[in-house]
Amino acid sequence: MCLIAFAIGERRDYPLILLANRDEFFQRPTAPLQQWSQAPELFGGRDQFAGGTWLALDRSGRFAAVTNFRQHPSAKATRSRGELVVNALTTDLPLVDFFQQLSQHDQDYQGYNLVVGDILQQQVFYHNNSNGQTQKLPPGIYALSNGPLATPWPKMNFWRERLEHYVKAPQIDEQALLHLAQQQPPIAPEHLPDTGIGSKLEQTLAAPFIQPFTLNGQVYGTRSTALLISQVSDNLVTTAFQEWQWPSVPNQAQTEPSRLPLEPTISPVAYQRIDVTHY
Repeated sequence: MCLIAFAIGERRDYPLILLANRDEFFQRPTAPLQQWSQAPELFGGRDQFAGGTWLALDRSGRFAAVTNFRQHPSAKATRSRGELVVNALTTDLPLVDFFQQLSQHDQDYQGYNLVVGDILQQQVFYHNNSNGQTQKLPPGIYALSNGPLATPWPKMNFWRERLEHYVKAPQIDEQALLHLAQQQPPIAPEHLPDTGIGSKLEQTLAAPFIQPFTLNGQVYGTRSTALLISQVSDNLVTTAFQEWQWPSVPNQAQTEPSRLPLEPTISPVAYQRIDVTHY
């Protein structure tokens, strides 16, 4: 996953709102959002190549998401970053202890950012293995991509500012959030980050939504969008977890219109929704 924005603790009626785009090679085998058969308390998509996931939620109200951190790869780092999300949601440890233990194994993974939160307790932790530090984040609105949390990348600023606007509205507009996920605003060359991949590729990857293109002989781009909205009703907290999968070629027609309640700019090829009530 390459772009996440979330609001935690900003509203009592909506304790969590999280929007995420997953950018990946389309050839990588992937299962869509589902309840995991081998871990029934866990909900999310699944990387069928390595067995982990990029974003998931559990019945207790804990959620986790991982993004790659752009840095030179290490030959010693052989474990899949997707297992970090699974481990965060299946551990019996308090989050503070989980991250303390994790920091001892940071070198086993290529560069990553990891966000783990608890919706009911209104707490979120952020960790990356570039510096090995863990932060407990105060309530607020955040955006994260493939650099440190505070990095002012244009697409991070774009999502964070607009999410703040939508969070302040009387009702949460799912249609507007889905359209936000598909935005491709032009980024001036002088505002591009410099992560060592060259200016042409930086420009291609600069927008929140990446149209499919050929990279190293394979098709790469935004494969899916996820939206998590937690809402309080009658003293219960329920999270609507939605996922849209996007076509591997631009503007492919939708295949199952009856399953797509929203009308995005780009037609998705599939849609899933799971409502999870937390106890």
